[in-house]
Amino acid sequence: MSADERTRQLARLLGLPREADSTRAAEAAADATERLAAALAAEAAENDDVTSAAAALDYLELRLRFFGELIPPEVGEAVRRHFAELVASWERIGPQGAEPPGRS
Repeated sequence: MSADERTRQLARLLGLPREADSTRAAEAAADATERLAAALAAEAAENDDVTSAAAALDYLELRLRFFGELIPPEVGEAVRRHFAELVASWERIGPQGAEPPGRS
């Protein structure tokens, strides 16, 4: 995957213009870790392969690896913390917000 594609995807998640450059996207990610975590959690919830909080955390790791140097380690750690808080309830209610079958 090209650096341009990584930049475009990160810009989309952060609500930046598609033509944002990598520096702007990386700075926006560092300044808005909660927003990025929320966007990635929403993306995970829409993914048919993500069926649990554990799967969501795996999905997050794949996405962070994809973004590479655009997400420095300290930014990645902040995103992980916020993301984990957002998906913590998924074991109880499921990623799409519905109570899983057999639970009440």
